[in-house]
Amino acid sequence: MHVPSKAPLYKKGDRVQERPKDKNRDFRTNRRKYVEGPTKYKGGRKYTIVEDPYLPDKENGAKRRMWMYKIVQDGTTKVEPKGQNMIMPLEE
Repeated sequence: MHVPSKAPLYKKGDRVQERPKDKNRDFRTNRRKYVEGPTKYKGGRKYTIVEDPYLPDKENGAKRRMWMYKIVQDGTTKVEPKGQNMIMPLEE
């Protein structure tokens, strides 16, 4: 079982934000883009980490595990898991 060689980047109580998505990931058809207009999602939702990082039991398709964090989005109380590759330090 693969264990990450690097230590987790964040700890409990840290403020983070969602990383922006790649600009070329809009897979809608040209007609759908014309009807719906440009996407409103820009990334950057802000979160607070509520628990220490952990490694999931299951590996992903590449037989690897990554650090996961239980986080709460600003203005909500729902706790959700998010991988270290999906978040970045908060830039204020």
